[in-house]
Amino acid sequence: MTFSSPSTVRLLFSALVGALVLVGCDSSSLDGGGRTDLGFNLDNCTIRTDRLVDGGVPRGGIPALINYTADDDRLVGPNDEQADYLAGDDRVIGLLFGDQALAIHHNILWHHEIINVDDVAGRTFSVTLCPLTGSTLAFDRSAVNGAEFGVSGLLFNNNLVMFDRRENESLWPQMNRQANCGADVGTSLDMLPVVVMEWDHWTDIHPDTKVLSSNTGHSRNYTARGYPYDDYNNKNNDRLLFETTPIDDRRPPKERVLGIPVGDDRGLAFPFGEAED
Repeated sequence: MTFSSPSTVRLLFSALVGALVLVGCDSSSLDGGGRTDLGFNLDNCTIRTDRLVDGGVPRGGIPALINYTADDDRLVGPNDEQADYLAGDDRVIGLLFGDQALAIHHNILWHHEIINVDDVAGRTFSVTLCPLTGSTLAFDRSAVNGAEFGVSGLLFNNNLVMFDRRENESLWPQMNRQANCGADVGTSLDMLPVVVMEWDHWTDIHPDTKVLSSNTGHSRNYTARGYPYDDYNNKNNDRLLFETTPIDDRRPPKERVLGIPVGDDRGLAFPFGEAED
């Protein structure tokens, strides 16, 4: 689905883009309390630890990107040769800070899941993508003293669990938007508005945008052909990496939706398929 008008973009900036698959893990779960095999302490968790699962990679095994700033040569213009990895229909996460536009591509976050930005337009934030739930969220890090987030290797309800790479190592399930284990337990993250759209439409609206270059310091295929999960994101594919509780069958299992949180444990989902119809 694409959005071509600025009014549509402004509307979407008030919401989050997520996925319809929000499921719990019944197997491969971790015992409550104590320490996980990845070294995290679960003693004071405020979530069900039987729904935490070892995702099969060590902490930091999926390397988060760090230390990005406004004058960073890893942020380039859309016509820079280091943006050549992008195709017009590649999906981009767009952020606006006044008249300054920034694009973070799914192609890169498939392999890194988190980018920590230390200073763009005076903001300190992280942009996150969980490939398994399809959820995209951006967080203001200043509220948590500039915490630098990494990929813990754990999943909660098949969703990315971030960890604070500083000494306290608190655990932050992405879609919970708060610390649920560790020293920062109960601390919430402020979300930043984002829009998800195709790269060529984003550059039509924001021709002066900055975008992540392919120079991340890691050797990965950042083209669309580099998607590492085969056909996992096909909307009709009901295969999941971990055994789950029942999936809501009112829509295709992996259809993209516009998700809007309502309170702590409720939300609204607007399927993109309805808009396409």
